[in-house]
Amino acid sequence: MSIKENLEQVKQNIANAAVKAGKRPEDIVLVMATKTVDTERIREAIKVGGRIIGENKIQEALKKYEALKDEGAEWHFIGHLQTNKVKDVLKFADMIHSVDRLSLVEKLDQRLQQEGRSMDILVQVNTSHEESKYGVSPEEAIPLVRQTAKYDTLKIYGLMTIGLFTKDEVKIRKCFKVLKEINDNIIKEGIDRVQMKYLSMGMSGDYQIAIEEGANMVRIGTAIFGARNTPDAYYWPSEKTDADRAKPADKKVENSTGIAAGRNVNIGNVSGRVAIGKNIIQTQSIGQVDLEELRKSLLDFQKRIANLGLSSEDQSIINGDINAAIKEANKEKPVLLKIKERFESSVNTIKEAGKTIKDISELYETATKIAKLVGIGLSFLF
Repeated sequence: MSIKENLEQVKQNIANAAVKAGKRPEDIVLVMATKTVDTERIREAIKVGGRIIGENKIQEALKKYEALKDEGAEWHFIGHLQTNKVKDVLKFADMIHSVDRLSLVEKLDQRLQQEGRSMDILVQVNTSHEESKYGVSPEEAIPLVRQTAKYDTLKIYGLMTIGLFTKDEVKIRKCFKVLKEINDNIIKEGIDRVQMKYLSMGMSGDYQIAIEEGANMVRIGTAIFGARNTPDAYYWPSEKTDADRAKPADKKVENSTGIAAGRNVNIGNVSGRVAIGKNIIQTQSIGQVDLEELRKSLLDFQKRIANLGLSSEDQSIINGDINAAIKEANKEKPVLLKIKERFESSVNTIKEAGKTIKDISELYETATKIAKLVGIGLSFLF
């Protein structure tokens, strides 16, 4: 099917779900999740009725925005936002869906004050309680909304969440019900300067369920543009797949150190009764990683970055990212995706500064080692 046909089908599905939930179809806002989709296909979607573009990665979004800014679309940022990317997200975003911590609120406010403007935001809530997912906990959501409401530059228009990546509809609905309940409680509290206009929840696999549970903003990608080479789990870590659940829980990990045989653990995206050492990370998609080697490599990378001649600001940003990566690696239950993201952020900072890792052989050697450990293609380094 063409993009036009897919978009028409999605809109019809939205209308059907809305009617079933007793809502008006026109009240449901469709955000096209365009991660990894090339500009020409996005342009085509805009021409056949797509109004809002939702991007997950800052650098990818900036390039697309430059190519498509005259098409009249609205731009939303729907991915995890690092504080060192605040300046860049404000270059294109009309709304940010993923505000989930006070440090980000403060950084956004600081920059917005400098620019003399405001930003529409949604507060992201981790309704599935997964350590590997971003978002404020349901218990801390209302306190964060109260705190954020004190900043005049930020206009709170609702909440966002990501349901579990599972075929279990009961679990998916539970995530959405939790967000709806928080939404209703915020409305009852009547917090000054807060307008609970949107519940952003539901993607290609569960948007009809989300609408039935109260969503009036959905973020849909593959149902419009087709399957991507990069899975959703790259952008949003997921729980174990049904295939993983079918596997025996008892696993033997070879060549590890400090094994705590037979104890129940939950590391990254894998949980169960396993035998695993503290120096091994195991996740659903990447397998085993030697944490000690990863920590040493990150420290070495941080040390050698000084030889690139970066500005003090860029050096500080990179140090913050690498320190955060090392801190994550030192946790009892480290999440590899978070380490990977921090390393990617540091490499992007180097690229944006016009520097090249390959200029210093020792730095390049360390960077390639880290890339292999966290599962990044070497081409990303250049």
